[in-house]
Order: sequence, then C-alpha cells, then structure tokens
Amino acid sequence: MKILAFSDVHGNVEAVEKLYAETQDADFDLIIFGGDFTNEFFEGFEKAQVQMNEFCEVIKKYDKPFYYVYGNRDMRVKCPIGNCIEEKNWEIGSYTLTNQIEKIDKSKILVNHYLHTQFEDKQVNALLYLYGHDHIGRIYKNYIDLGFLYRGTQAHGAMEALYGCLVHRDK
Repeated sequence: MKILAFSDVHGNVEAVEKLYAETQDADFDLIIFGGDFTNEFFEGFEKAQVQMNEFCEVIKKYDKPFYYVYGNRDMRVKCPIGNCIEEKNWEIGSYTLTNQIEKIDKSKILVNHYLHTQFEDKQVNALLYLYGHDHIGRIYKNYIDLGFLYRGTQAHGAMEALYGCLVHRDK
C-alpha cells in the first residue's frame, strides 16, 4: 500500500494546489491528512469554511480515498468529504486506520494531530504512527511527523511564509 500523507495546511489552498501539481501523477492508494485544514483559530469560522471548501475541491481531483483527523486550528469547521478517523476506525486492506490509542496493535496505523506524550520515548505498538502539529517533519522508529505543508508568519514566529514537508512512503 502506498500512502500520500501530509498535514498542517493552515488554510493555504495554494500549498494544496502545489502539492497536487507535484503529486497528481504519483502512484499511491490513499491520502491521509494529519489535521489543521484551516486557520480558524486566527481567522474565524467564515473564512475557515471557505478555506475548507477550497481544500476539498483540490483533494477531490485526486479521485483517491481520503482519510483525516482535525487539528487544533479546526475548531468548528467540518470536512464535507472523505473519512474522519476520529469518528471510527477504517479498514484498509489488511490494515486499520485509527486514532484510538487503546486499540493499537501491529496491524493499525495510528493517526493523530499531536504526538502523544506517553509515546515520546518509546516505540508505539502500531504498524505506523502519523501525526502533525509540531512542524518538524521527521521519521523516527515507526513514527512519521508529517511536518507542515504551509506555515505562515502569523503565530509561528517565522520571518516569512514557508512551504514545507510532504511524506510519500511505500509500505
């Protein structure tokens, strides 16, 4: 199974369009998004709803199964497409996508927006652990920090806006 995974768009649809331009012909089976679709926390619900709708229009172009979790910036806005991993576990071939820590085992792919502190210093008993939020972008044991697709200057302390990470990993 091949997964296109990314996180932390923070409402920047241009970043998602760039991602699509770079990956539209890539060979992958599904998309996993690790949260922070929008910038609702800073820009309000109405602007976030526009950001969400524009994000979804780009994702629909892939015509691939789409799975996601919400982030800390997605306060009230809801994704109208795809499959929310927070609402239920999803069977993907011989694997399961979950965000329920108590249900993980070696056949599960754990997806959360945050790295859970109880897993910082030990390997989680999952096939793979995908998360975003901290914008680092790294692979450690079976953890993949999805980094960020777009990080603006507001609330990040950056001197300029940055386009960031993309993880496309075969498994």
